[in-house]
Amino acid sequence: MGKWMVVITLMGILCMSGCEKEGDVMQNALDFRASVLNAAVCTYEGNITANYGDRMYTCTAQCQYSPSELTAVMTLTAPESISGIVATTTSDSGVVEFEDVAVEFGELGNGNVAPMELSQLVGDAWTKGWIESVSQEGEDWLYTYRLGYDEEELVIYTRLTPQKIPYAVEIYENDTCILEVDIGDFSIS
Repeated sequence: MGKWMVVITLMGILCMSGCEKEGDVMQNALDFRASVLNAAVCTYEGNITANYGDRMYTCTAQCQYSPSELTAVMTLTAPESISGIVATTTSDSGVVEFEDVAVEFGELGNGNVAPMELSQLVGDAWTKGWIESVSQEGEDWLYTYRLGYDEEELVIYTRLTPQKIPYAVEIYENDTCILEVDIGDFSIS
């Protein structure tokens, strides 16, 4: 009887230590969320790839997200032919502005996402998306977020350095990567 009691006690301790480690891992994503939510603005440069299925487009943009207002601004900086186009978005609306340049900003995937929504989608994932999982890849972190429901659900993967600085994001709709961004010069102020 005493031997079984020791085994059961040890199993309980092992289970609790596993739960604590899992909680610590999730706490990393919650700490990152808190740092973004407590900031006035989050900015980064994004090297973006938009997947239209039969063609891919790349561009570079300055991205800005204001967590208190839940708004984003994305200014295209390259290629030169579309440099200066600005998209200002909220979670449910957006405006694209420029003089006389027309750029295809059609919807991606099932028609639920436009590329100029990237800053908004990433910011919304970081601040209010469901944190599905947190894992480590070597020393780096991978946070998986979900936004929306049913046919409009997006899965947003964010890769972060060991210091919790995001460097890459992939946005999936129905198992298809529709937007990718390599993040540089990330800043929270």
